Formats: sequence, C-alpha cells, structure tokens
Amino acid sequence: SDALFARCASLTGIVIPDRVTAIGMKAFYGCTSLAEITVPESLASINAEAFSGCTALSEITVPESVASIGENAFYGCTSLVSLTVMNPACVIKDTRTTIPEAVRIYGHADSTAQQYAEKYKRPFAVIGAQAEPPAFNRNNAFKYRDVLVCLLRTSVQTMLQQAGKGATLGPANGNAKKSHHRR
Repeated sequence: SDALFARCASLTGIVIPDRVTAIGMKAFYGCTSLAEITVPESLASINAEAFSGCTALSEITVPESVASIGENAFYGCTSLVSLTVMNPACVIKDTRTTIPEAVRIYGHADSTAQQYAEKYKRPFAVIGAQAEPPAFNRNNAFKYRDVLVCLLRTSVQTMLQQAGKGATLGPANGNAKKSHHRR
C-alpha cells in the first residue's frame, strides 16, 4: 500500500512478511529512525520513493526476486552506505537521485546495478569479490613498510628510490638472504 508507514518516526526496524510482493510508493517515506529492514524473497518491486528520507538506514539487500526499483526509492537516505542488488537484471529507475551519491552498490558483474553505478559515478563492487590490494606508491610505502621489507628484503628508502625511477621492485641484491641464528 502507498504511504503505509510514511513519517512513522518511531519505527526503528521491520521484517516485511513473505507474502508481500511490492513495497508501495512512499511506503516508508520519512521514517527517520528506520535502521534495519529485512526484505523477503517474495518481493517483486520497490516503488517510487519507497524508502526516501529514511535517514537512519545504513545498508539494505534487495533480493533476487526484485525486478524493479522505482524513482527516488532511496533518495535522502543520508546514512545509506551499502546497497546490494542480487538480481543482475533488476531495472533501476534511470535517474541520478534513485540511489544516493555516496552509496557503494554491490551487484553482479555486467549487471544493471553495475551499469547504473558506472553511469552515475557510484562506487561499485562485485558481490563476493575480494578487494584489490592498494598499489605501492610513495603515499602508502611507510604504511606497509614492515610487510614490504619482509617480503622484498630491502629497505623502504631503496623501494622509494626504485619507485621514483619507475623501476620494478625486487630484492636489493637480487637474491633472498638467509638469516643465520647463533645457538
């Protein structure tokens, strides 16, 4: 039903029953305390402005059963940092305001979620993929110095000099040294 819980400021969490197939227009509009929501596998659509203005909502997973996400569905969700779209063909309303700017969108590779993220410059990650390790550069050299010195068997200073020249990083002498212990 449309605007079913609209402006229900005291609602902090909800489990939507399995028999629900659609979240109506503005169903949770302005529910400023709504922080946790469980969406059932029976759900087929999230209509326009369904969660608009839910400022406490930080993450949500849209199940594979959902075929469409309406315009401004998550508009004004200022705490939302993670939105997972399980259906690779889910139709996400093609407007800049459907999903807020700072939200990291998780989805399948080559999915409609990835297309939306790329079009509107939203951070995107493939569901279950491991994050790429940061590239070695002058800015993070000292942050990782202990690991780098152990792995590369060279000093941070040498690494920085090599990185500055665009050289490939490797052991300073080209050979791994064996440590000798006195007994």
